[in-house]
Amino acid sequence: MARNADAISAKLTRRQPGTPGDGGGEIVTLTHKTRDEIKKQGMIGEAIAWLRGNKDEGVIHRVEQIAGYDPEKLDHAGLRFDRAVLEIEKDGVTKTINSNTIAAKFTYPASYDLQLDDDTWLLRVREVLEGPLSEGTDIVL
Repeated sequence: MARNADAISAKLTRRQPGTPGDGGGEIVTLTHKTRDEIKKQGMIGEAIAWLRGNKDEGVIHRVEQIAGYDPEKLDHAGLRFDRAVLEIEKDGVTKTINSNTIAAKFTYPASYDLQLDDDTWLLRVREVLEGPLSEGTDIVL
């Protein structure tokens, strides 16, 4: 789905602290939707990193940068986000993924009696996530 996505959105959110009795505070959301192939490739690259287990604290800043924002300026403006998701749109269908849910959403059983080796599994995941690449471009997993 991601490989031929019509658009991919980076959605950054944070919960503002609330006051007692207000229902938990306000949620602040910043969404950047792109159809630009370079930005889509950057977002797909981040998703591939999530599949590899790269779920460190830098995830949010990396998504901010891929979307074209300066993380330091956002932080300085009081927009320090605590959650980043990618929304992948294809033919009117949207799939939302984050570093904790991507494996479940992009991993499909080949069959009940067949366990794929790691290299085959990574190849299949890459086929799902990679976008149109120019001839000679390599992706290393």
